[in-house]
Amino acid sequence: MTDYTKIDNEVATLDDMRGLVVAYETIASSAMRRIRNFVLENRAFHEGLNRLFQEVVYAYRKEMARLARKRNIQSQKSLSLLRRNGKTVRVLLSANTGLYGEIITKLFARFAAETKEYPGDIVIVGKIGRMLWERAMPGAPFTPLEIRNGETRTASTQYAERNAAPVSGESKSLTGFTPLEIWAVLKRWTRGTPQSSYAPQKLSHSASLTGFTYFDFSDSTVVHKDLQKITQYVSAYERIVVFHGAFRSLLKQDVAASDVSGGGRISTDAGESKVSYLFEPSLEDVAVMFETEIFFSLFEQLFHESRLAKLSSRMVLLDRATANIDRTVKRLSFEHRKLEHRLFNKKQLDAMSGIALWNMAYES
Repeated sequence: MTDYTKIDNEVATLDDMRGLVVAYETIASSAMRRIRNFVLENRAFHEGLNRLFQEVVYAYRKEMARLARKRNIQSQKSLSLLRRNGKTVRVLLSANTGLYGEIITKLFARFAAETKEYPGDIVIVGKIGRMLWERAMPGAPFTPLEIRNGETRTASTQYAERNAAPVSGESKSLTGFTPLEIWAVLKRWTRGTPQSSYAPQKLSHSASLTGFTYFDFSDSTVVHKDLQKITQYVSAYERIVVFHGAFRSLLKQDVAASDVSGGGRISTDAGESKVSYLFEPSLEDVAVMFETEIFFSLFEQLFHESRLAKLSSRMVLLDRATANIDRTVKRLSFEHRKLEHRLFNKKQLDAMSGIALWNMAYES
């Protein structure tokens, strides 16, 4: 009876968990359908816009070099409207929650490898990315620029929250689980599925910077106010490389590194761009427009790309979880039938033994 009860309870738990997984998968599917066409339709436009951005920057620098030679100026800083600090920053667009499959670990693997090989300033967006980086770089300090609900939070507030003890009576979802508990339970049902082979390794402090700047950003939507704070911070850098997920198909999501600073290569085999432009009202005004409005639009597109890739990866992960749960329920059902047959055989043996005893008593 104990085995019966144990199996029945586990099957009931799996049925509840399957319903939860299907609900999460439905939500992810609905969100992905809402933004998929928007992202794909805008991808080609923004790719062309980024190439045009690079050509504008190239034309502006070429004009500044010409003016510098004309006026015998050694440095072009006094002529440039593109006020940069001359540094490179690498931005990781991770996630705030789990259940995004292998895309986040693959993304962090490439980000960690490049930051180790090419040291520079680091910006991490999302709690999962910060967690992976802190595991790879224990004790790494981070700049207190976390954004939550549109507010910049101090380092002391972040430290207190990260080290606070769990509060008794914490609010739970309708299913009785907190999001972290759901993540922990569902990880059990995604075991054995194809995952990234990357395991966070401690990075050498001499090979990369130990500090990083962290921003908290919503997974569910792109908040322009929060996005503007991030763009204002990174816009001071000479080169901005953003690491993000890229949607290719429902079953395939790639890791991409996009340069949104307008400093990419635009030259042809001949060594220079063969396209000539007439800038109105002036080259300086056009450059300023690209440095502000166009840069923000390019940066925003990458956040939408990242979100679409994460939702697609989540659907694949949850589909695998559903398949694993179904296989487990099938195995438990088989065990249940085995117990039924075993109990039936035992009753038959008891009945046969009773008949034999009565026959022996009658004959005697």
